Amino acid sequence: MIPVVDLRQGDAVDTLRTANPHGGYLPHAWHPDRHQPGPQPGDDAVPAHDVVFVGSAFQERVAWLSAIDWTGIDLGLYGSWESLGARHPLRRFVRGNQTDNLRTAALYRRAKIGLNLYRTSMGWGKGAPTIAHAESLNPRAYELAACGAFHLSSYRQEVAEVFGDLVPTFTTPFEASALMRSWLADPDGRARVAAQLPACVAESSWRTRATTVIGDLQTFLQRRAA
Repeated sequence: MIPVVDLRQGDAVDTLRTANPHGGYLPHAWHPDRHQPGPQPGDDAVPAHDVVFVGSAFQERVAWLSAIDWTGIDLGLYGSWESLGARHPLRRFVRGNQTDNLRTAALYRRAKIGLNLYRTSMGWGKGAPTIAHAESLNPRAYELAACGAFHLSSYRQEVAEVFGDLVPTFTTPFEASALMRSWLADPDGRARVAAQLPACVAESSWRTRATTVIGDLQTFLQRRAA
């Protein structure tokens, strides 16, 4: 049984409910022991980049990042980027592989701007099929916000629903480049926005999600018993 939580029509939930009518939508979340705002012990052990992205080198991300002129911007790429060739223009920005949650959170807090790039490919390689439609926030969105990290994001419907205008969105590398340079020049504006982000996801920790699941299970069992 999957608990019914904030059901979103038109996505995988509809398919799941054909097999189980109790299926529903449970959003992602952040870890209260790992994602905290403000300087934390050990944060100064990681670099402080202008822009940071932690993720995997899906083809669309490589193409997207390659389309931006990074002159004068200290970009830090972390995660799985082994597929980049030694001479690839992005190789010089790869600073670490397989970064754990604590280090990732520190990178978010130390960076001037975090990037949230939603993948559109279903698998690896140039021939991988693409995702036709998606609305939900990914874990990265919750984690950046919980860390109080100012960030920019590729567009998803839930970005505006959860953050309003606190997370500027883009649809092209050109738009993202303009946003990055504009916000890099506005430290006071970044700080003002960053201070408001944790409140947007205050009720979205995994502890809260677990409470929701337990409550839904209890309701389901009570109804079945009745």
